[in-house]
Amino acid sequence: MSLMPQVLDRVRRTINVQQKDLHCKNGCGFYGNPQWQGYCSKCFQTHRDEIPPPKPRIKPLNAVKNLLSSLSSSGSHENIEATPSKIKEWARGRQKWISSEAIPRCEMTCRRVEREGDEDAIPEFFGWLQEKMNNDGTSTDEIKVIAQKFERYVLLRAYPIVFCASDADEEKDHALHKRISQLHWVTAVNLDSPIDSEDADVQNSLAISQAHLVEMGTHRVASDKLNCIVSCASELFNALKLSGDGKSSSADAFLPSLIFLILKTNPPHLASNIDYITRFAWPTDIAEGETGYYFTNLCCAVEFLFEGINAASLRMSEQDFDRLMRGEPSRALIFNDCLRRLATGLETLQQLGDRHSILLQEMKSLQNDVDVFRAQLKSQVSDILIEDLALQQ
Repeated sequence: MSLMPQVLDRVRRTINVQQKDLHCKNGCGFYGNPQWQGYCSKCFQTHRDEIPPPKPRIKPLNAVKNLLSSLSSSGSHENIEATPSKIKEWARGRQKWISSEAIPRCEMTCRRVEREGDEDAIPEFFGWLQEKMNNDGTSTDEIKVIAQKFERYVLLRAYPIVFCASDADEEKDHALHKRISQLHWVTAVNLDSPIDSEDADVQNSLAISQAHLVEMGTHRVASDKLNCIVSCASELFNALKLSGDGKSSSADAFLPSLIFLILKTNPPHLASNIDYITRFAWPTDIAEGETGYYFTNLCCAVEFLFEGINAASLRMSEQDFDRLMRGEPSRALIFNDCLRRLATGLETLQQLGDRHSILLQEMKSLQNDVDVFRAQLKSQVSDILIEDLALQQ
């Protein structure tokens, strides 16, 4: 991974990223991606000759491969959905080129992946299909339907082969999981996140957000994984809203809060899921819009955990940082935690004191009302007795 330099520099200093920093460094307006050297997918293809080629992907161990195959074959409904007869049935009544051109190309793509392990065949087919629909004058709504159908069909078949498709991918997942485990002590305060993790409602929203992040790994289609990321982000924004006065839910607070959420969740195969989405998602899904924004933030958060997080970014000494990374207690961290708890206790005590003062004032007011009522009642009773005595005489 190689995070966009302007993003990494800003993250190291403030852990806040402005939206303009997430855009393609070529200035096209789409979102960039760390794995594309800061370019969007389209500009990455244009500048590909200038970028050093990636290391060759080594085939994974048989045990890992067999495990992935067994997991991916467990969804019977999805397996039925990825059969040739189903997509041919779906194509009936649609444009003729779908049956005559798109489906044969789609089948050829799947065979290239299944027989030759040719992963590049997938983005090539998606690119051809997008260009075909654009040139054919297909409506925007129909483009979305066709794109989703072919994406699901291809990726449901290709997933056991292309997901976590090398020993290097396994090593990256293990390295990230270990790194996050070492950083378990990092708090929202360390990251300048306004998340109030002590609040019960915030904890509930965080738990839902964590569930969506973990759920991402159970899906085989890139768009389904992206939907989980959007749901995770939406619930995280809700947690931010519950944590403060409205300013807490701003975009500036989102990235550090997302980093905090990842640290508390440590979802399995996070690096592989990001790599899979980057390579096989429909290009416009991660280059623009809501999904593109949230996915780009997720990439930045993971890259920060890999390369950017250090003593300076957390505003602590190198000695304390190294000690905590080794799993040893830090006096400074314990002291800061005690101060935080003391401040929280004092704030609660102040709130109780204020409520006590209000209660005393209300009790005093009630006592005055009772005294007035008693005096009035006494006066009325006295008047009645005098009148009664006068009548008797």
